[in-house]
Amino acid sequence: MYQGAAGPEVADPGVRIGQFLNQFVRNTFATVCQQDLSAPLVQTASVISGLTGSSCIVETLATPLDCVVTEEVGTTVTTLPMCNNGSSSTNKPCWELVDDPVNCLGISHLKLIVQRNQAPDPSAVIVARCKLAS
Repeated sequence: MYQGAAGPEVADPGVRIGQFLNQFVRNTFATVCQQDLSAPLVQTASVISGLTGSSCIVETLATPLDCVVTEEVGTTVTTLPMCNNGSSSTNKPCWELVDDPVNCLGISHLKLIVQRNQAPDPSAVIVARCKLAS
């Protein structure tokens, strides 16, 4: 229950919908019991953009950072190290997280960047698995 423009508003939570959504790795579930729906819409847009190749991080990551980033080309999986000095890193190919509040409008504003000395295989897929904040 919340105070709407016309008085008290009531909505029951979608328990079954929430349980269904939790079966998917990429999901979002938010309340609509508020007048300003911008936060849930931004979160939904962030999840959708992640499905279309965006490198923005859509969740809050645990600190200290605990991530494993891999590059997959067909059945070959290569674990990439964390960069030791950004674009000047000596351990390329490597990965880093940079703050990008202009292009990454989600919770963390972080973007995954892979630093390289040469172009990747056109079929390469980067997968990041990070521990989330609790």
